[in-house]
Amino acid sequence: MFQNLPTPKIPGLLILGTDTDIGKTLVTCAIANALNTAKKSVGVLKPFASGCHKERGQLVSDDAVAIAHFANCPHPLATINPIRFEKPLAPAIAAKLLNQDIDITPIIRSIEKIQATSDLLLVEGVGGLHAPLDPTNPKITNLHMAIALGYPVVIVTRPNLGTLNHTAMTVDILRQNNIPIAGLVVNNYIQDPYAIHEDPDPQMTEILMTTNLDWLCLMTNLPILAVLPHIKNQEVIPHAGKIPADILDQAKRFNWLNAIRSSQNIKPKTNLID
Repeated sequence: MFQNLPTPKIPGLLILGTDTDIGKTLVTCAIANALNTAKKSVGVLKPFASGCHKERGQLVSDDAVAIAHFANCPHPLATINPIRFEKPLAPAIAAKLLNQDIDITPIIRSIEKIQATSDLLLVEGVGGLHAPLDPTNPKITNLHMAIALGYPVVIVTRPNLGTLNHTAMTVDILRQNNIPIAGLVVNNYIQDPYAIHEDPDPQMTEILMTTNLDWLCLMTNLPILAVLPHIKNQEVIPHAGKIPADILDQAKRFNWLNAIRSSQNIKPKTNLID
């Protein structure tokens, strides 16, 4: 599926998550905003999106709207997000239900257009690392796209129960395929669980928050690039341009340009582990 995908000519990052709905779009927006502050022209690309809504007869991804806004990317949404599905399913499954194949030619055209006007490119994946992308081959996943792009990966993870297992497995698979990893971003970190009234066990939440950060580093031997705080859902609406300063400021503390440069000399393998 991705054998004809050209390696982009400009440096960049690939943002992947340990699971779906983990905060990849929020993190991509925060990184784009930080790089814009560094006076870089940031291109953004979300090759696949599902759960889109119809607007004037066209499918629109709120995630694509969000990353375009925070990157100040001038390209049309159809370029930023070339492949879209209405149902909130993995792309392969959504396409299969429609009896459609997936042609990545629009992704190739999008990369060519965006990189022509950008210093850097941020690519946001869909779902977790093994989310299927090809309706004709269930083994084709985000992993294959990561290998084809060759970009260092920012892994978005969570701080609560289960994160150690999901994060370690994601890291192991990327390393087995020699894919460079920039580091981890922990999203939705609860600083004060006692202030959250709906938390049934704030003492255990506090233990998880404090210990999991250490153990994520110990188990993966990776740095945590940013820890983004827990914010009430109604205060975080990226596609409406609404991300609290607490989140954006945390992302600005890390030098994302260094993460891009330090991993550029690592080339992924061509043979995949099935």
